[in-house]
Amino acid sequence: MMRTMLAALLAATLAASADSFGEPAEQPLTGSRWQALDRIVAVVEKQPLLLSELELEARVAFIRQGAAQEALGELSDEDLARTLGYVIGQRLAFEEAVRLQVFEVSDADIAAALRDFSGRFAHDKAYREWLLLHECSEDQLAAILRRDLRVARLLESKVKLAARTTEDEMRQFYKDHAADFAGQPYAQVREAIRSHLTRERYRELTRQLIADLRARAEVRLLAPFAGAGEPPEGVGPGARP
Repeated sequence: MMRTMLAALLAATLAASADSFGEPAEQPLTGSRWQALDRIVAVVEKQPLLLSELELEARVAFIRQGAAQEALGELSDEDLARTLGYVIGQRLAFEEAVRLQVFEVSDADIAAALRDFSGRFAHDKAYREWLLLHECSEDQLAAILRRDLRVARLLESKVKLAARTTEDEMRQFYKDHAADFAGQPYAQVREAIRSHLTRERYRELTRQLIADLRARAEVRLLAPFAGAGEPPEGVGPGARP
């Protein structure tokens, strides 16, 4: 009897407290009232990737590309799909670097990367507000930057030599695209051609390397937007840094 009275008294007290604040007593989230606050969009080598993590990765990528408006705005399914492909590749390449025990990133490197990232905002307050808005700690941001730096060094080591362009290839490109150069002599555009061909070859070799890693890995895509875009090279939904 005493327990029943105490329970009734406690319930009445809670109800009165809720009424005093002008709000109904909170009810448990059951049945149709339950809404998941986050969800798994992929599983990479038995490690889940959450939607909130993916959205943060996309926003970080946009900021690193100088696309501040995209970083602050609503993300499209294509943005998320492209970032999903990118993050899967980055995670697999990072695990490869860890397995090989190569290309460690120093704290000084991370400090420099954080300065570069925060420097893309108008001022430090804007940077801190962005972190707060997206519930991102500086440690979380540093972890993303550390991973990407290590992966970039791994990829560089594997494709740098193969991405080199020969003189014959540059001259052939000049010949095939003569109209695009509007009569400029080869010597004047030679370095631009080299940069273009090297960059394109680097992207293709990187794409192949990531595809090889994915072919050997256990990856499950669970998001409905997973097929809305192609994974890009570099730092997310955009080009190589």
